[in-house]
Amino acid sequence: MTSMRLRYNTSVAKSKSQLIRKYLEKAALFSRVDDRERFIKYLEILIFTPGELILKQDDYGSELYILVSGSIKIVATYKGHSEQVAMIEDRGVIGEIAFTTEFGKRTASVYAETGCVLLMLTQDRFAQFLIRYPRAAAEFLWQLTQFLGDKLAKTTETLVNVHRNLDTIGQDYGVEDFSKVLASIDKGLEEIAGREQTDAYADGQIGPSL
Repeated sequence: MTSMRLRYNTSVAKSKSQLIRKYLEKAALFSRVDDRERFIKYLEILIFTPGELILKQDDYGSELYILVSGSIKIVATYKGHSEQVAMIEDRGVIGEIAFTTEFGKRTASVYAETGCVLLMLTQDRFAQFLIRYPRAAAEFLWQLTQFLGDKLAKTTETLVNVHRNLDTIGQDYGVEDFSKVLASIDKGLEEIAGREQTDAYADGQIGPSL
């Protein structure tokens, strides 16, 4: 990852704080955190150019990324075949699976579709924040839990609809013992779910989990 990173030092500290404050107001993940400005010192700003790799599938990481400007695309690779599975615009979240698990593995690659700006929060920095500001940390985790719950509900709904549609197709075309076909498909879906195709929740838009 070769993004431009704005770090705290004497020359950029003030401008960085102003930028993060501005972006926090746009970030849906912080919308219900009363003391969200307390996060300013714990976040990094990352700037990516179009086409630049942000996250690579199968890499390990523990960082959470909040997209505050621009758009990104999610590309999943399975058995040598790569496919774009989502396009996320402003206010998206990626990396929540790796952020909330130990030794998290990226389940898809993420590329900057346009020039984009992301806020990054690491597990270590959040652990420090949790000790110092437990109330704000709890509000943040509650909001993240809601995002994950919404994404899980959408995924479950999609899988149920796929199963129903396949059952209808089997009846329409008179496929014998279609339950065996469904069992085979279910096994394939389990393999895909095990890899968790995609991480992103974007202002009501559910994307892949990374």
